[in-house]
Amino acid sequence: MVDKDREDQFLKQVENAAKKGASKGVRNNSFISLVITIVLVLVIVLFIGNKMDNFKEDLKQFVTFEDPSISHDLILDDDAFLGYTAADFEEAIITNSTKVKKIEVYEQEVSDTVTLTDTGLFNWAIFSKYQLIVYEGSVVYTVDMSDVDIYDIKVDNDNKIISLYIPYPVQEDININENDIQFGDVEKGLLAFGDIGLTIEQASQIQEEARNKMQKKLDDTDAINTAMRFGKLVV
Repeated sequence: MVDKDREDQFLKQVENAAKKGASKGVRNNSFISLVITIVLVLVIVLFIGNKMDNFKEDLKQFVTFEDPSISHDLILDDDAFLGYTAADFEEAIITNSTKVKKIEVYEQEVSDTVTLTDTGLFNWAIFSKYQLIVYEGSVVYTVDMSDVDIYDIKVDNDNKIISLYIPYPVQEDININENDIQFGDVEKGLLAFGDIGLTIEQASQIQEEARNKMQKKLDDTDAINTAMRFGKLVV
């Protein structure tokens, strides 16, 4: 009977020991699983983070949120939704230089007014738009004294007269100051809307034609002869 009790007691001890071992094994397995899970999560986070950084760099190529005036020299048009138009300039380069002896003898201001017409649907007046542009220009006439030498000076000792022969005045290019261009209000027909849009090429073409009109006016008024008269006085 005693042996039976000892046997039962021994079996209980073995059973308890097995339970403790199994419990410890479960805890060890759970701990190992937890460590593996944490490592996997860290690897995934690092992988996703790296991909996000690459995505951000790729996104910056298509979408920018910085102030364009910081990275560009001149902002022509800026719209928060539609983007902006900018111009960047290279460093100015000094090229050829020429020594001249030009004397400004006459300056003439000249202007010309342009009427822009933008016809709408079927060229009907109710869809048309009109705008006035005034171009203010100036032109200078110069006498180049660099070619004058001693042979252009005549001395008449008998009559005590000194004659100086000078070149004819030359008209320089007509200068149109961009800051002086005046744009009138856009007059619109009953069903017209928006402004008159011009491309850079069109605006340049209009300005060049205005310059031609100014030149014709200078020629008609014989401005070169006036410059000759003032040239004699100035020199």
